Amino acid sequence: MLKTRQKLYLSAGALAVTLLLLAAFSIYFRDINTAEALEKQSLIHQHLTLVNRTQVQFKKQVQEWKNILLRGHQENDYQYYLSEFLRQDAKVKKTSRTLLNSLSPQHPSFSLTKDFIEMHSLLSQQYQEALKALYASEHHDFVATDTIMRGADRAPMLMLEENENLLSKKVKEAKLLVAQEANRSQWVILGVGLLFIFIVGFSFMRLARKWLVEVTFDPTTGLHNRRELLKDLQQVIVQKEDVFLLLVDIDQFKLFNEVCGHEGADHYLVQIANLLQEKLPFHEHYHIYRTNADEFVIWYPSRNEQKAVALADKVRKLIACYIFYWQGNPFSTTCTIAVINVDRQYVNVKNVLSHAEIALQEAKEKGRDTTLNYNCLHEGIARRQKQMRSVHQIMAAIKDDRFMLHKQYVKSLAKGGGDSSYYEILIRLRGHDGTIVFPGDFLPAAEKYHVADQVDRWVIKTLCAHLEKNPTDTDRYAINLSGATLSDKSFTDFITSVFNACTFDVSRLSFEITETDAIKQFQVAQTIVHNLKKYGCRVALDDFGTGVSSFQYLLALQVDSIKIDGVFIKDILHSEVNKAIIRSVVDIAKTLSITTVAEFVEDKTIEEQVSLFGVDYGQGYGIHKPEPLV
Repeated sequence: MLKTRQKLYLSAGALAVTLLLLAAFSIYFRDINTAEALEKQSLIHQHLTLVNRTQVQFKKQVQEWKNILLRGHQENDYQYYLSEFLRQDAKVKKTSRTLLNSLSPQHPSFSLTKDFIEMHSLLSQQYQEALKALYASEHHDFVATDTIMRGADRAPMLMLEENENLLSKKVKEAKLLVAQEANRSQWVILGVGLLFIFIVGFSFMRLARKWLVEVTFDPTTGLHNRRELLKDLQQVIVQKEDVFLLLVDIDQFKLFNEVCGHEGADHYLVQIANLLQEKLPFHEHYHIYRTNADEFVIWYPSRNEQKAVALADKVRKLIACYIFYWQGNPFSTTCTIAVINVDRQYVNVKNVLSHAEIALQEAKEKGRDTTLNYNCLHEGIARRQKQMRSVHQIMAAIKDDRFMLHKQYVKSLAKGGGDSSYYEILIRLRGHDGTIVFPGDFLPAAEKYHVADQVDRWVIKTLCAHLEKNPTDTDRYAINLSGATLSDKSFTDFITSVFNACTFDVSRLSFEITETDAIKQFQVAQTIVHNLKKYGCRVALDDFGTGVSSFQYLLALQVDSIKIDGVFIKDILHSEVNKAIIRSVVDIAKTLSITTVAEFVEDKTIEEQVSLFGVDYGQGYGIHKPEPLV
C-alpha cells in the first residue's frame, strides 16, 4: 500500500492540476466566444453604417433637388439632376447588391440588407416620378408646383424614417441573437471542457499513481526499492536518528538464474520477500527493501546492537532452512548479512552505502552463511578502504598517463647463452605529488576490483609505442598478464589489432601468465596462449609450483618456459626439500624441452646454486635491480 503522505501529495497534485486545467479552458473558450461575438457585431455595425450613409446621401440629394428646382429651373437643370440622380442610384444599388451577395441567408444582416434594397428601389422610383412632375409643373403656377414637390418629398422621407427605425430594430435583434448564441455556445463548450478535464484528470491520477508505484516499489517483489532506501536514509541523517541496516545478500544466487532461469530466480526472490514479511515481527516502522538483484535491506529502527545482530542471525537461519521448489525440484541456499548502525556520525548517504558495501564484502570473504557487524571491523575496513582508494588512483593514472615502465634483467645462466637474456617489464605509478608507488601497493586492488586488464593493455601499448620510436632498442622483453586479462575473450582481438600495427618484430616479446589465473578460465587462457604463439611470442608460466595441478596444466597450455616460484628459491641454501623440488621441476622442463627461470636470486651464492641444478635463467636483486625503461 502507498504511504499516507504519498497519497495526500498525489491527491493534492491531481486536484491542483485539475483546477488549473479548468481555469485555463474557461478563459480560453470565453475568449473565443467573445471574439466571435465581437466579429459578428462588427459586421452588423459596418452594414448599419453603410445604410445610414446611404440614407444621409439621399436626404442630402432630396433637399438639394427640392431647394434648387423650386426656385425655378430650366430644361438643362432637369436633365443634369436626373443624370446625377441615376448615377447615385446606380452606385447605391451596386454597393447594396455586393453586400447582399457576401452574406449567407442565415446571417442576421441578410434580411436587413434585402429590406433596404427593396426600400431604396421604391424610393428611387418615387423620386424619379417627383422629378418628372416637377418638370411638368412649368405649365402651372408656382403654388401648384410647390405642392407637388412637397408631396413628392414627404413620402420618401417618411419611408426613410421607417427604414431607419427598422434598421435599429434589426440591429438590436441581431445583437440579442449573437448574445444568445454566444451564451449557448459557451455553456456547450464549458460542458465539453469539464468532461475533457475530468477524463484528463482521471487519466493523470492513474498515470501518476502508476508512476509513483514504479519509482517506489520493486516490480518483482513489491518491496520498496533502492530509491526509497536512499530517501529514508537521507531523512534519518538530517533528523539525527539511529537505525540499523541489515544487508542480506543471497549466496550463489547466480546458480538460480542458471538452473531455474530468470523466471524461477524471480519467483525465489518473491518467496524470500514473503518469508521475511511473514516470519519477522515487523511493525509500521520496519521496512524491507530490495536494492539489488540478490540483495535485500532490512530497516531496523533501534539502538540496541545485540538485538540487531540477533535479528540478522534469525533472518540468516530462516533463509538457510527455506526449501524452494521449482518445477518439482527442491532448492536451498544461504545468505550473508552485514549489520551497520546508521548513527549521528554519518553526514551523508554516500558514506553509509560505502561502509555498508565494505561490511558486506568483508562478510563474504570470511565465508558464506555469515553475519558480520560493521562496528567490529577495524583492520579489514582500513584495508578495503585503502584498496578502493587504490582503484581510483589506478584509473586516474591510466587517464593521466602517470604509469611508468621499468625493466629488470633476466640473466642466462647457461654457458655461452648470454645472447638469450632478456628483460622483464615492471610497472610503477607516479603519484600526484611525484612519489613512486610500487606494484605491491596497487596491483592487488586492481586484481580484486577487475581493473588489472586495463593496466595490462596500457603496458602493452606503451611498450610497443616505445619500440616503434626507438628502433635501436633490440632487447627482448617479457610482459606479465593478469588473471583479468586471461579471462577476457576480447584480449585476442586487442593483441591482433596492436601487433598488426607494429613494424618491429613482435616475436621479441614474451608473456608471463600466472598458473592460478590460467586455471580459473582455462579455455580462454588456452585461446590467448595459442594466439600469442601464432605471432612467435614465447609464453612462460609464472609462480610455478604453487598450484594444485601444475604438471597437468603445464602439458595442456604448451608453454615455452616456467618460472619457479620464489618461495622455493630464497631458502634453497637451507632446505633440502626445496632443492629436491627445483631438481624435479628442471628435469621435467628438460624432458618437455622448455626453459626454466629462477626468481628471487638475491645474491651470488643462490645464483651459483640454481645454475648447478640446471636452471636456464636467473632473476633477482642479486643480478640486477629494476631501472626505468627509458
